[in-house]
Amino acid sequence: MSGLWQDVHLEQWSGQSLYLNRPLEAARAFQLGPSLLDPLVQDLSYSPRYYLSHFCSRLCQDLVTYDIPSHNPYRNLVAMTKEHPFLLQVIIANSAIHVSNLHSHRPPIQSVMNETSLAPPGVVVSTKFKRDALMAEQLALQRLRQALTSIDRTGQDVVLTGILLFINFELMSSGKDGWKVHVDGARRIIDDFDFSLVSPSAETTMLHDYVVSDCLIYYVLGSTFSTQALNPKTQQQAMELLPVLERAQVNSYLSCPAELLQIMLWASYLSRSEVIQESQSWATSEHDQSLELMSKARSFDVRAWAARVRGISTHDDFDSRLHVASAHKAAICLYLHRAVPWRNLLQDHEIDQLTADIIQHLSHIQPGNHLLKSTSWPAFIAGAESRDRRQRVWILEHLSALWEMLPWGYLHTEVEMLTSIWSGEKNDGEAGDGQRTDNVPSRQDMSPPLEEDPVTGPVEGSPSPPSKNTMHLVRRIFGSSKQSDTTHDANIDIDVDIETLEMRSGAADSPVRMQRWNEPKGNIARLGFSFFSFAIAGMNDAAVGALIPYLEEYYNLNYTLVSLIFLTPFAGYSTAAFINATIHTKFGQRGIALAAPLCHIITYLVICLHPPFPVVVVINILSGFGNGLTDACFSAWVAASVVEWVGLSWSFWKKTGQQYQKDHPRDSTATGSRTREALKSRVTWICMLYLLMYMGVEVGLGGWVVTFMLRVRDASPYDAGISGTGFWAGMAAGRASLGFVTERYGERLCVSIYLALATALQLVFWLVPQFVVSAVAVALLGFFLGPMFPGGVMMAAKLLPKHIHVSALGFAMALGGTGGTVFPFAIGAIAAKKGVGVLQPIILALIAVLAVLWLSFPRIRKRE
Repeated sequence: MSGLWQDVHLEQWSGQSLYLNRPLEAARAFQLGPSLLDPLVQDLSYSPRYYLSHFCSRLCQDLVTYDIPSHNPYRNLVAMTKEHPFLLQVIIANSAIHVSNLHSHRPPIQSVMNETSLAPPGVVVSTKFKRDALMAEQLALQRLRQALTSIDRTGQDVVLTGILLFINFELMSSGKDGWKVHVDGARRIIDDFDFSLVSPSAETTMLHDYVVSDCLIYYVLGSTFSTQALNPKTQQQAMELLPVLERAQVNSYLSCPAELLQIMLWASYLSRSEVIQESQSWATSEHDQSLELMSKARSFDVRAWAARVRGISTHDDFDSRLHVASAHKAAICLYLHRAVPWRNLLQDHEIDQLTADIIQHLSHIQPGNHLLKSTSWPAFIAGAESRDRRQRVWILEHLSALWEMLPWGYLHTEVEMLTSIWSGEKNDGEAGDGQRTDNVPSRQDMSPPLEEDPVTGPVEGSPSPPSKNTMHLVRRIFGSSKQSDTTHDANIDIDVDIETLEMRSGAADSPVRMQRWNEPKGNIARLGFSFFSFAIAGMNDAAVGALIPYLEEYYNLNYTLVSLIFLTPFAGYSTAAFINATIHTKFGQRGIALAAPLCHIITYLVICLHPPFPVVVVINILSGFGNGLTDACFSAWVAASVVEWVGLSWSFWKKTGQQYQKDHPRDSTATGSRTREALKSRVTWICMLYLLMYMGVEVGLGGWVVTFMLRVRDASPYDAGISGTGFWAGMAAGRASLGFVTERYGERLCVSIYLALATALQLVFWLVPQFVVSAVAVALLGFFLGPMFPGGVMMAAKLLPKHIHVSALGFAMALGGTGGTVFPFAIGAIAAKKGVGVLQPIILALIAVLAVLWLSFPRIRKRE
């Protein structure tokens, strides 16, 4: 199906620019003729093709834990739309509401925790996407009715798949009541299923298992919020379908053990005081049955289950599976205690411990982990039980992080329910003078009042724990068909860094909306001080080479000794290469903004005192460390004054290590440290060698060109200095102007051309002895060398996973930067024996190696 959607030009119908996923960006960039379209979609207009593309490239990720083609049967649904039109419409409806959610803006945490507004806030949502979703839903419902009249011909699996997508549509909309109507329809079809018929197709069998499993899971979850008696036939059949649940649980996005789902279903059955048939192997009294269920839940072996389902991921996910299953286990124990009409299943301290256990286990499922999609139900149960405001804030932040990966409207309904529960407890406490209204003993004195909450402010006392009436509130919110469905747009987003709140959208694998120089507003100050640092960096780099002749004279040194000033920063650069990821992750850009300029300030203060030359050489190690930190962490600032230090530390003050970890979560399949993962990548090493050669050319040429002009071209000191200025000015002009050309035509093509031109200009510089020609050639050399450094960095950034950018590119830039110390020293050492004329063949050889390394970068396919 690759390449089928590339003629979808979004601006022609949506009227806005979208940053949703890579296929869409490719779709805007490449306009292909209809002849290249798959027959499945060639008769469709732009809008349906876009929604089908979104379903394949983005929404399918939400329907399973790991979006692996061989283990995601939902990707096969598009191929079925030609034969089953109602599937086409329900897929379009799902995609449209999903895109609408991706474009929803959500209020920050304060509006929830301060209870300033429990009503839906004003939210800007793309009305076109929502309108498309509702229109497609109506068409799908009409065609589903036709399919139901001939279900034998259509096929039960196909109809059930369509109903499952209707359930998902309602859950993405709001999760209020409407989805349960479709669950009931799915239940009726499952009741009539002949499960003795096994499809001969492995793909169809997988789709059957996943669809039936998801419908049963929704049936079980729906039973926990329903006030109606459960159908005994479906109850019995759900128990008999354990093998189907077990086969699908490996990649089900809810990732709840089948055995625990069975216990949850029996608990829902008991909560309605239904008498279980005596033929079951359960105790005959309901009280004993509840104790039996609690015993089964608490004794469930989550380690054995996690070991059984591991293996589908390319990396070991045993720990994540273990934590998710443990959270489900604790949540089911709490649900069982609240659902059945007896109060002695758990003691108060056990409830507190189980709540803390859920939060503890969920804290191990960080943003970016695919199993985060499996945590909504245990997170809600923990929030309903928690009486600690810190825990409640954590739950809201967790649900916000989950929204970033899974933008489904039911998450907002969960937040609404939790705020209603917490508000109800507060009102009950005020009305009853702090006493529980349901005669359940208060647990307030089991923990001391909180003196100060760092997020929500002073807390005078803990609210009372949720009562069993909470279950009635939950069922009323989820179960009332009269609830407004307009709230699904107002999905709560909790982000401590408010200025980047609207920069984030979609799931962890989707690109965020692009930041601009003035949005968020903090970028203005960061950009300004970064520009200031560029100027300081230019003076720092250019001054060393220009001062070489004068250092020779002042300290009475030869080329070899004076070139040591190029070499000693190697130690600092190398140290920064291996610890920059740790510093950046722990302290963030704030830490870099403080540490790197401080290294330079100390270095320059010492040099200003005109110490002996060995001191100058040694102190430059500290300068090299500062350069390594800034280069490695994409910090263009290199400082030489307290003004810059204060400015940078102020403008990047909010960019802490905690904020970096939130903005750049690790992929759930990653193991070990980021640095170790980065060092395993071939691209990291190619980039490092490329930058090593480049820095050798740049600093070697810029550092020795003044001496070369003085000694070989017989230029005056002034003219030689001007030639050095021309080289660095050309480099600045090249980076400023050719950057736009490189962006327009691509790094691979443009840098290849720059390398060819640089080779030709280096030959002119070497072979034509006139000073004027040499000065012009060296200035043009700087012009074409300038964009090669950012071009290499951008090429590597496109090839590397985002979560290891700092580690991989930091290592490559810091260690590659040592080329700017090693090669200038080597030139000086050789020049001491052979004369400074050796500069020319050495630079030419470095450019040739640079070209080979550039061509060694893997190619990037256009669709990527």
